[in-house]
Amino acid sequence: MSTRPITITVEEDFHDYVQQQVEQGHVRSVSAYFNEAAARRIETGRRADAAWQAVVEKARQGP
Repeated sequence: MSTRPITITVEEDFHDYVQQQVEQGHVRSVSAYFNEAAARRIETGRRADAAWQAVVEKARQGP
């Protein structure tokens, strides 16, 4: 997957926490941390959408 550099603004506490995670070796970089967070958020949204669609389809089929 290709990457694109962007600039984001985060709460100072978030930055400090993520930087600690990097320094402790829990994540490769600040970018990697936010990429992983975004990927989880996207997957959660997709699962929620799929679940909602399943409910809608079931409702359309009737009792």
